[in-house]
Amino acid sequence: MARLRYVPLTILVVCVIAATVIGRVERGDAAGDKPRVAAAARVPTLPSVCAPPVDQGLTSEPWSDDDREEASEARFTAAMAKEAPGHVTGRDGWLFFSDVQAMDISQAVGRERLSKTPIEKWNTYLSQMRRDAEARGGRFYVLIAPAKWDVYPENLPTWAQELRGTNSLDRLMAAHPELPFIDVRQPLRDASRDVPTYSPLNSHWTDYGGWVAWKAVTACLRADDKSDASLDAPAIDGVGRVDDLNEFAADGVALPAEPQRTTPEYVAPHPSTSAKDVKTGADVQLAADDSVDMVQLPVETRTADAQTSKTLLALRDSTGSALSPLWSASFARTVQYQHPIGGIGAPVDMARLVDEYRPDITIFSMTERYLTFDPPATSSEQ
Repeated sequence: MARLRYVPLTILVVCVIAATVIGRVERGDAAGDKPRVAAAARVPTLPSVCAPPVDQGLTSEPWSDDDREEASEARFTAAMAKEAPGHVTGRDGWLFFSDVQAMDISQAVGRERLSKTPIEKWNTYLSQMRRDAEARGGRFYVLIAPAKWDVYPENLPTWAQELRGTNSLDRLMAAHPELPFIDVRQPLRDASRDVPTYSPLNSHWTDYGGWVAWKAVTACLRADDKSDASLDAPAIDGVGRVDDLNEFAADGVALPAEPQRTTPEYVAPHPSTSAKDVKTGADVQLAADDSVDMVQLPVETRTADAQTSKTLLALRDSTGSALSPLWSASFARTVQYQHPIGGIGAPVDMARLVDEYRPDITIFSMTERYLTFDPPATSSEQ
């Protein structure tokens, strides 16, 4: 069974060409491009280990500076005219999605960015989920799985690096630091100095990158609640390499001769885990690495010898595949649903799920490029 599912590139090529010709796609009100922050009420609510500072190394704002915006747009348009329709070629053989996938390269440089109105929509959506979880005694966290350009900005093509400005995730976190963000970008960057956490031909973190991310997440959970002292990423004694999961094969891109995708080599085997389809009750076959593919959702797992007896509710997408065996190793029960952002999943009734499963911890885990989409309206907005 294929591990990953994406929006077909061929359907979207025309859209990206049109967007490039027309110019920058603004997210929300142009007049509200710089969201105001009410500092008195908006302070972090999680320990500092949960969101260590990320130095983006920006020296200017090419998309917010009136003196640079027109020239930046011209530079972007000229550079994109030389790239392939479906991807952008970066350094050392690294490929990045063009704007056919959720305005990805425009998001990478900050050309496509959240402004005030969509930021407030995201705040409303995430805050409502948090209230639903906490009202029933659980805890709620937001884990944005970083785009590889936010962990490896140095591997973007030179022209893209020169056009980088503040991206949507940084804008959202700056506007609403009180939201329970677990930001794993800096741990992934730190680990990448020694071992790659992403790969040249895939937009997702590798299995090893997922392990690094989960190690950072569990450090946050332990710091936030002493009852989670047993949570940690399982010990490893090495990192292996396998063939990359090539997202650009349809563009004629071949795999490199040497394996590029990193995988953790665990000291101990994964504890015995069973899984069932939430809707039908039928048994679900886990992959050889005990992962749950997105196409199998919604799934409930049970692990007798997990690190904790607690229940995790995860609202996730394909980036959750690498995390899923780590979740089932940590939690005696996980319930995994596909989030609805970008129309990839059905609407999720958070209050009903929390009432039914009574999770101790709920994690909303979403790939970073999906920030370009509006979240569903909450009940208070309908």
